[in-house]
Amino acid sequence: MFSAAMARWITGSSVLAVDPSKPMLSQARQHHPHPAVPYVSGSAESLPAPADAFDMALLSRVIHHLPDRPAAAGELARVLRAGGTAIIRTTFKERLDAVVYLGWTRALPAPWLSGRSGPHNPNAGA
Repeated sequence: MFSAAMARWITGSSVLAVDPSKPMLSQARQHHPHPAVPYVSGSAESLPAPADAFDMALLSRVIHHLPDRPAAAGELARVLRAGGTAIIRTTFKERLDAVVYLGWTRALPAPWLSGRSGPHNPNAGA
């Protein structure tokens, strides 16, 4: 759903939609087709994309399903261009443990994390 919407909203963009579930990919292709969005099988821990391929990555309601979150963070760092943004959307606050944040902040240091403390940046002030 978000992949086709992103392709419509961001003029001239190319969007890669990745999911490990073939039935979910089939549903996405059927209900949210877009000529600029290839729906491909893959995992967050091993993204089917070259290094430095994207300006933005969106993980929507998926982080709690990832078996190896630090590996996924490393993959995001690999496929995002310098200055790229990772957006992580979830509805499971209790699932966002320190390991998740530690992985993201180490792999994807962002200016907006600087100086902030709390669960979103366990390394602040360190």
